[in-house]
Amino acid sequence: MPNNELIIIPKIEKYIEYILTILLKLPRTEKFSIGTEVKTSMYNMLKNILLATKIDKSKRLEIYNLVDVEIYFQRICIRIMYNNGWIDDKKYKYSNELLSEIGKIMQRLIDETIQGGYNFIFEGTMGKSVSILDKLQASENNYDIIARLMAVSREE
Repeated sequence: MPNNELIIIPKIEKYIEYILTILLKLPRTEKFSIGTEVKTSMYNMLKNILLATKIDKSKRLEIYNLVDVEIYFQRICIRIMYNNGWIDDKKYKYSNELLSEIGKIMQRLIDETIQGGYNFIFEGTMGKSVSILDKLQASENNYDIIARLMAVSREE
């Protein structure tokens, strides 16, 4: 298991513990709507990282991209909570710092997987598909790739 996978698990745990304290203090209606969505997303992120440590390296990129989508989703939810005044400036900045650390490690894991020269099936999501495909094309490795892109264009 690469070092980045070992580093990311305690960082996700720390992030989850911090966000749970924030979610408990949300207004009642929001606690059971956006709070539930964020909790589900955080737990899915952790489960997928744990899954990636157990599966064949050739299948990890797909899982890493799922985690990356969860990070992106949580970042948006935290911004919504901040914009509505449900969390203060300090909590907003700190939660984004924690999420940013996790995101940087995820990007290194994705880059390591791409540079590792594995053959894989890649399903693109959000706007990251174009940048990942550009990295694959620029790589010196020869990949056997099936790419399915959803609503992505160079203009996005």
